[in-house]
Amino acid sequence: MRMRTLMLTAVTAGVFHSAAATADVESIVIEEDGQTAPIIEVGGPHRDAYREVLTETMIFKLRARGAAASSSADSTVNFTIDAIEGDAWVRKYEGRLYEVWKKYNIPVRYSDVSISFGQEHLAPIRRCNDLLKKTSGAAREAFLFKGSTISLDDVFTFRGRLTSPDHATRTTRVPVTIKCLPLDHNSLRAKLRIEPAKVEKAGQYLCPTELKLHGLVESREKFRGKALFVGPHYLSAITDLNFTNAGSRNVTASYKIKWKSKGGGFTTAPSDAPDRQDLTFRFNVADQSGKLLESSQERVEVSCRKIKVAAPTAGNDMTVSPAN
Repeated sequence: MRMRTLMLTAVTAGVFHSAAATADVESIVIEEDGQTAPIIEVGGPHRDAYREVLTETMIFKLRARGAAASSSADSTVNFTIDAIEGDAWVRKYEGRLYEVWKKYNIPVRYSDVSISFGQEHLAPIRRCNDLLKKTSGAAREAFLFKGSTISLDDVFTFRGRLTSPDHATRTTRVPVTIKCLPLDHNSLRAKLRIEPAKVEKAGQYLCPTELKLHGLVESREKFRGKALFVGPHYLSAITDLNFTNAGSRNVTASYKIKWKSKGGGFTTAPSDAPDRQDLTFRFNVADQSGKLLESSQERVEVSCRKIKVAAPTAGNDMTVSPAN
């Protein structure tokens, strides 16, 4: 939790009224909601770039307390809270400043305010696009699907001011969080990864005989559906999916590889290397009715490796390469 404290100092009055006493020190503590700063959401209609700020109003949580001289009566000092909207101060609250903490919900209309003492602007659209430009490949796809956040300190300005006796004033700048929303508007994502699982000896060669298929389903919202793998003359068992809220699920399956050497059998000629195989797999995600929603495809080239010396039949001696 980050806090900013403002000290509002007023000169103690020489004459005390029967109904009130002037406070000698007043304080305003401006804080976030206890965990996070107000959020500014930025989005876009397509996957190429961010285009607009979606947030119209933010709610800032402030709390205030006044400290009166011990010899005075209960303080009835009034104060105001102002915020900068655009380029102008706007009155947000006016009322009594108590000697115990009191919380205030202060709404502030979004505007692209000047920050860093006028050296730059908040510019949330530009900041999200700059962050997106730094990504590529898998990192960019993850950004497009999940979005990202940017935390900024000292952005929106508030002013606390006593209404009597001398209008003592202090200001503070408070943080916000820019939320770059996902630009991939499909709330589901499917990913497929393939790795070798088993290998067997065929003459002078080690050949993979089983592939492990790894599927990942990610959802940004509640979802129920099904997932399965599709390969050459192959369908895996169907896996039921049930996301009660946003999350991810791993799904796995095995694919058996059949080999034939150039001589027609698996081990007919020690010097005959089985032909390499070009295999294409898909990981499909459908809704409960079976309608396909997302699919991830991977094409791999599987080949055998010649044994140079006595070698263990472990999966690290086989070749499974992405096919171009």
